[in-house]
Amino acid sequence: MDKKEIFYPVHLQGTICWLPPHRPDKKRFAPGINFRALAGFTGDYSGPYMTVLVNYSYAPIGNSLDCNKVRLHFGVLNGNNDEIKRLSKNCEVLILEAYKVIAVCRDIHAADSGNGTMEAEWLE
Repeated sequence: MDKKEIFYPVHLQGTICWLPPHRPDKKRFAPGINFRALAGFTGDYSGPYMTVLVNYSYAPIGNSLDCNKVRLHFGVLNGNNDEIKRLSKNCEVLILEAYKVIAVCRDIHAADSGNGTMEAEWLE
């Protein structure tokens, strides 16, 4: 029996850790504002990179200046709930700009219904 591919929006939360910029004059995207980027799960290199909406918190996590809480919104992600859970549990999400990796998202899990929406305020 063939499995039918399902496409639907997926909301994830986790931690984003920024890599050093490729150019010293390049500014990081502003926190608290949705921006669009390319993304791919590290455990699934078979498919093309997907478009993702990213929104990260103002305050850094712990002592690290380069890591923040993050929300990710994939408008159309194929698979089923089990596959999405497997990918988010066992993989990281690479965030790219013009095919250069600019950040890595870790500790990815399904977003909370209230505080996980892209428009929700960041509570620190």
